[in-house]
Amino acid sequence: MKPVFVACIVLLIARLGTAQPLADRVPADTMIYLGWSGTRDMPGFSGSHAEALLKESNLPAVFQQVLPQVIDRIAKDDPKTAGELRLTYDLCASLARYPTAVFFAGVNFDAREPIGRLGMVCRAGNDSEALRKRFQELIDQAPGDDVPAQVRVDGEDLFLLVGYAGETLPSGGASLATVDRFRNAISHLQRDPVFCAYADIEKLFDLLDRAVQSGSARDAQNVDEWNQWYPKVMDASGLRGLKCIAFSGGFDGRDWMMRSFLDAPAPRAGLLSLLDVPGISDEMLKAVPRSAEFFAVGAFDAARLITEIRSAVGKINPQWQQAVDQAIGAVTMALGSNVMSNVLEPLGPHWLAYAAPEVAGGGLAGLVAINRVDDAYKARGGLLAVSLFASNTAASLLAQNHAPITIRGSQVKYGDLGIYYIAAPAITPSWAMQGDFVVFGLYPQSVIGAARQITSAEHSILDEPAYQQLRARLQVQPVRGLSYANLPMTARSTYGALMFLSRLVGVADLFGIRTPPIVIPPFHVLQEHLSVSGSATWVDEAGMHSRSVSPFPGAWLLQGASGPQMLAALQTGILLPAVDRARQASDQQKCAANMRQIGMALTLHAAQHDGAYPQTLGELVRNQLLPPE
Repeated sequence: MKPVFVACIVLLIARLGTAQPLADRVPADTMIYLGWSGTRDMPGFSGSHAEALLKESNLPAVFQQVLPQVIDRIAKDDPKTAGELRLTYDLCASLARYPTAVFFAGVNFDAREPIGRLGMVCRAGNDSEALRKRFQELIDQAPGDDVPAQVRVDGEDLFLLVGYAGETLPSGGASLATVDRFRNAISHLQRDPVFCAYADIEKLFDLLDRAVQSGSARDAQNVDEWNQWYPKVMDASGLRGLKCIAFSGGFDGRDWMMRSFLDAPAPRAGLLSLLDVPGISDEMLKAVPRSAEFFAVGAFDAARLITEIRSAVGKINPQWQQAVDQAIGAVTMALGSNVMSNVLEPLGPHWLAYAAPEVAGGGLAGLVAINRVDDAYKARGGLLAVSLFASNTAASLLAQNHAPITIRGSQVKYGDLGIYYIAAPAITPSWAMQGDFVVFGLYPQSVIGAARQITSAEHSILDEPAYQQLRARLQVQPVRGLSYANLPMTARSTYGALMFLSRLVGVADLFGIRTPPIVIPPFHVLQEHLSVSGSATWVDEAGMHSRSVSPFPGAWLLQGASGPQMLAALQTGILLPAVDRARQASDQQKCAANMRQIGMALTLHAAQHDGAYPQTLGELVRNQLLPPE
């Protein structure tokens, strides 16, 4: 099939993103479903922060005006490609306005060559016939009949089908909307979302099973091998307990909300058992200052993960378990301390990271990570062993390369706080124990600031009204993971980097394509529509759930590292290639000058020796015809 037709389908899927609309027109055996409500009647959009900001921005102009100009510019050099791109663009722009769903319903292994069954349905109404003709035009441009694609109109709906013959189109009765697993999954999401995605993991595993068996049948020599290890991998990992996953996004009041659900019912085994961890306590959150710009806390138990992996590979092949044990033993020997019992197991299951103005000024420089350990004594000893290993390894590598520098680990006292650090330029990775907490930071100063907050436990994030309102809105207790971002605060530093990114579209101006100079709204307009954003994750008997809220889609671009640091990174990425090119040009000039000197020296030598050239360049140096350098 012609690449442009494949690109069209890919662009459609990427553009549609992820809505429950038209689930009654999608086959019941669908494994992956993506739905979109359409921009023409987007639920909840009117009166939202997103609507207000779009009115004050030129983002729509980038898609509606700049891209067509780019295609026109391409047409000057390649009219045929430009025509295909224009057709694809027009189709994507048209489909974006209407409720649309994309689906994948497995693979037909009975055919001579297995082929996937996928499709798209769009409720284009009166425009369905016009869109059908445009899609048919794309299909007709594809050489041969290698992929059986067809376009059909049924009432108000347009269908684009690949891998289907003359099957009856689903309508209400036998559709995805009637499947119990799908209905249960979406019951955990918004009732009226803008977009929605669903994947039946159990059906996908069944498809994988069939693919394995089909592949084995075609190569009889591999049948025994497949049957020996593949079922063991699936059973040992515990992933068979994963049934489906679904997520959605939509407007909630003036804000934007995302929800997701991982259907993994208890009891969970293997890797899925890692979901079962205690909830995050308020005692952990007291370590976050009230003025924090952002924080994130979640569960990660490295010791338990390695134990589960070791157990799983042992069930598959005892030799693989021996290999894991050997790897653990090698790390233990390198550290001089048992990596499992002295380093990983003493750490607690919850990790916290945050940045606050009173901790090294906030931003990336003030970012700290905190773990509430299970055994402070063992944790201190294990981390000391890791610090010593890291500094010794760095020093050894430098010595092997005869570098005139060294890196060492050391300790400094600040009051009663003992801070261990690795002396290095630009950043000084540091850590310290404060009671039952271990604090990591890029600088000793940030560790000191975080330790002070742990000691006082006053004016924590629990006292911040904006955080309290966010928790009440997320309606989750207890939580497995939690994040918070004070966008009105972080936007002051990140807005500059966002302006820089938005002006990347200005590259088109260099090729004679006019682009809007103001892409994103001015800061005072943006500030009117900012509020705190955050997310919460929790686990229950049904599986894992998450819920997040932000003022508008994409608001996460305004949180994270500080703007100047992001801008510096972007500028570095642009300037370094230019500096490198300048260095290369300088080297080329030096090389050319050297070659000219060598040529002149050879000519002089030949004139002095009856036209004979020297055997080596050393003769030119000895005869002072060429400088040694």
